[in-house]
Amino acid sequence: MKKNKTKNVYYVHGFKASSTKRRLGAPSLLTGIMIISFLAYGVWANILPNPAVAFRTGTDKIATNILNQNNVENQKSNIDGTAPAKNPQKIKRKNKELNRELAIKTREYRDVAWSIYVEDVDSGLTASLDEGDDYHMGSVSRLVTLPALESKVNPDRWGNYLFGKSVKDCVNSGLGAGNDACYDKLTKYLSKDYINKTTKAYGYDIEVDQNFNAKTSPDKLGTYLSDLKRGQSLFAKTRRAVFDTLYSPKQTAGLSLGCGDCRVANKQSYDNNTAIDAGIVTHGSRSYAVVIVAKGGTFDQITDIAQTIDHYMQP
Repeated sequence: MKKNKTKNVYYVHGFKASSTKRRLGAPSLLTGIMIISFLAYGVWANILPNPAVAFRTGTDKIATNILNQNNVENQKSNIDGTAPAKNPQKIKRKNKELNRELAIKTREYRDVAWSIYVEDVDSGLTASLDEGDDYHMGSVSRLVTLPALESKVNPDRWGNYLFGKSVKDCVNSGLGAGNDACYDKLTKYLSKDYINKTTKAYGYDIEVDQNFNAKTSPDKLGTYLSDLKRGQSLFAKTRRAVFDTLYSPKQTAGLSLGCGDCRVANKQSYDNNTAIDAGIVTHGSRSYAVVIVAKGGTFDQITDIAQTIDHYMQP
C-alpha cells in the first residue's frame, strides 16, 4: 500500500509561501547588462548627466541656500532684537589725543581732502577725521566682494579652476595686484546684485556699482576690516587665505612704510587723483584697522599720516 506523500506548506503573515526559488534567466540578465552598459556609456560620452556631479551640484545649492537663509534670519534677528547680532558692536572709545594730532597734521597738506578712520581690533579704541564721507574705493573694493565669494564658492573648493586659474590663485593675484583680469571675471561671475545682497546679509551697509566699485565711507570700511581681523565676518578658512595674501611683505609708500616693527595687510587704490590705503597693521598679537583717503594727495603723504597714527595706536 502506497503512502500519500504530502508537502509541508508554510504560511508567512497569512499568505502561502512558495517553495520554489526563481532565478534570473539568461534574457533578463542580458537585458540588465545592456542597460547598465548604456548608462555607463552615456555618462562617459556626456550624453547623460553624471549622477555624482549632479549630487554634488545639488548639495552645493542646498548649502548655499542654507547659508543665505541663515544670513537672512540673522539679519531679521538683528532688526527685531530677539537674538544677538552676527557682528556684535564693540564699545568704542575715542583716542582724543590722536584725534587732535590728526587735525593738526593734516593741515600741513592744504590741497588734500583727508578722510581717516582707525580702530583697535581688540579694545575698540578709535580715532577719525571726516570718517563719514563717501568715496569710490577703486581696487580696494575687492575686499568687499569676499563675503559673496565664500558664499558662492565654498573655500574648500577654491582649488577648482575658473577662467584659467584656480579660485585661490585668482584671489591671491587680485588682492595683491593693482589690476588682475581673473579677479575681474570672478566678480562678474558673482554679479553686482549677489555681492550687494550677501554683503548686506553679513551685516554691512556697503554696495558696489555696475563697475564693481564700492562707494562707502572709511568708518564703514574700517569696521568691516576690524570685524574681518577679529574673525566676525568670514569663515576661518577664507580669512586665512586672504590674510596670507595681504600680509605678504612689501616696501611701498603708505601704511607699509608708516609703521616700525610691524606687519601690514593692506590694499591700495589710486584713481581720480585720490589715494586710498586700507588694511590691518599688526604689532605682535595686537592689531588695528586703518583706512586713509587722500583726495588730491599721494601715498608718500599717507606714509606721513600713518606714522603719526602708529605712534599713538601701537598696541
